[in-house]
Amino acid sequence: MSMSPAQVTNRLVLSARAIIADHWPRAATPDLCPICHWPWPCDPTKVAYTFLRLVGQGGWVPRHARTGAREPHAEGPGVHSPGPSALLAGTQPPDTSPAATGSWS
Repeated sequence: MSMSPAQVTNRLVLSARAIIADHWPRAATPDLCPICHWPWPCDPTKVAYTFLRLVGQGGWVPRHARTGAREPHAEGPGVHSPGPSALLAGTQPPDTSPAATGSWS
């Protein structure tokens, strides 16, 4: 059974989101990836966000990283992630693709 291009894109979007959610820093170590133990954003996160930007979803933030949301693997009650703006500030270059800038020349 083959998939349509839209189905492939949707599966890749879900995979990119899963990578970002898994590699998103936890409150205990807000500057490190919990999987890679590299400074955040780690390379897998950068690649996943690059793909999401290409399909127009570059601003996606995992639910557990939104202010007041609980982390999926947190130890004990009341453990919260830092707000997404604190973690994403300055980590993503601006989107300069033709779609974002409107220059298709």
